[in-house]
Amino acid sequence: MLYKYPLTILTPTYNREKYLTVLYDSLKKQTNQNFQWLIIDDGSTDNTKKVIDRFEGQDFLLEYHKKKNGGKHTAINYSHPYIKGEMVCIVDSDDWLLPEAVERIVENGEKYFSFENIRLLTFLRGKNKEEAINTSFLEHPVISNHISFRVNGHRVGDCCEIIAADVLKEFPFPEHEGERFLGEGYLWNKSGFKYDTVYIPEIIYVCEYLEGGLTKSGRKLRISCPLGGMDNSDSFFDTGDGREVNSKTLRKEAMLFVCYGKFAGFSKKEILSKCNRRDLAKKYYIFGWLLYIYWKWKYYGV
Repeated sequence: MLYKYPLTILTPTYNREKYLTVLYDSLKKQTNQNFQWLIIDDGSTDNTKKVIDRFEGQDFLLEYHKKKNGGKHTAINYSHPYIKGEMVCIVDSDDWLLPEAVERIVENGEKYFSFENIRLLTFLRGKNKEEAINTSFLEHPVISNHISFRVNGHRVGDCCEIIAADVLKEFPFPEHEGERFLGEGYLWNKSGFKYDTVYIPEIIYVCEYLEGGLTKSGRKLRISCPLGGMDNSDSFFDTGDGREVNSKTLRKEAMLFVCYGKFAGFSKKEILSKCNRRDLAKKYYIFGWLLYIYWKWKYYGV
């Protein structure tokens, strides 16, 4: 597919009319205006559309589409046919970009995406333009992959990920009726087993963690969407190009897979049959079951 722009800024949004203007203002200040801002409205019931209709004076392409509410991951899936950029950067509606963000993304994309297997860039997110959320990056760019650098390297914390549009579309999120959450980690795991990433220690993205946002919703949100939880845990069990998740994380995810399976109402036989690492799920089944009992008491009082 031929793309018209080097970059799409993808913003899934739900009832964030009060915050979209801050992001819009940051995009108007970008030193490179050759990009698409693609807004996917995940069934907002506030005045999101009216706010967007008032946006004017920008040089970039602004495109808006609305869908039935289904969760952020479904909004990302919904965006696929509307993406006009070769690369995609997902920016939440309550966050904003520093003025040179697009310029730095495009420059590094042109520099690194010419290599055969590099299909992602990862910059830093900050609490502000000087204080990074993830402080475990090296002082210089590193070519690696999500499994080796982030998962096995224990480099936790939100970052600003940029992914080739074709790779984003290669790994759509599973969707389950009635479930409205599946974390982006699923995408980074799936792509990380196959493609390389350049990790760049520069803050280009500033974020706010709002009450009611996905990041602050915590464990209860995740256990209320157990099929998505199973999908996320299962994404750690892939292998590719000699890449494998460390044993400690595999044990953890095996227990979580069982735990979410119990919340989904599956029997032991069903849980084991659905896991790509049946051996691990079987070995750690009792621990996952005990975790299920504990969380059931902690979050539901039963």
